[in-house]
Amino acid sequence: MERAPRIVAREDVEISAAIAQFLRHEVIDVIEAIETTSVSFLGGGTIVTLGDGRKMQASHVLVASGGVPNSDGLGLRNRVSDFTARRSCRASAC
Repeated sequence: MERAPRIVAREDVEISAAIAQFLRHEVIDVIEAIETTSVSFLGGGTIVTLGDGRKMQASHVLVASGGVPNSDGLGLRNRVSDFTARRSCRASAC
């Protein structure tokens, strides 16, 4: 389940489509542009409830929630020249 309109949305459309196609070929469901509202565990299985009310049974769940670096107040903008708009610095610069 992917909330964005396509999986791996940071990549080019062609790359995203190729990854989705590969996953589907491996019999892995790919559902894009949908929110997950809950995950519950029932009798050794996992039930994922989607934003449209559908419930799906899953053998595995990978949660990739993203996040924002907690770098405010460290003074990195004054010390690191390669500070990104996402408030992080590139590994080679830190």
